[in-house]
Amino acid sequence: MIGVSESHSPPWVTRAAAHAGARFIDTKGLAAFRNTMAAQPTVALVVLTRLAVTYDLMPVEALGKIVRLAHDKGALVYIDDAGGARVGSAAFEQPRMLELGVDIGATGLDKYGTKGPRLGLLAGRKDLVAKIRAKGFEFGMEARQMLYPAVARTLEQ
Repeated sequence: MIGVSESHSPPWVTRAAAHAGARFIDTKGLAAFRNTMAAQPTVALVVLTRLAVTYDLMPVEALGKIVRLAHDKGALVYIDDAGGARVGSAAFEQPRMLELGVDIGATGLDKYGTKGPRLGLLAGRKDLVAKIRAKGFEFGMEARQMLYPAVARTLEQ
């Protein structure tokens, strides 16, 4: 598993890798990512963070190249787009999350122009969403139905 952002991957990425027993390598920027990918015989997953925890935004050209390099190696690409989904597209005219060609991604509904509730929105390949959704239910982390109207209102706004 390789993480890539303009500074460093958020703490949840390293904790998730450790929980899954995955070997994790964090990279800063396109050049470091390219070198790390080339040095690995196989890579199962790339976690791309568009807007780093330091608020450094990855350039759109780098985003596309990272996705292509990962897919060329046979890796899935998950985008952690908690804040980047709105900051990248609204403030910097970058493509929307799924327009980047990623396999799956998530954004938060409680920051940068949204009003909550505090939960994430997951989107991407139907098969991957189904697996992740099932795992969320298994751990009791699914969004309860009573929150659906609040989610709809946030997305409408």
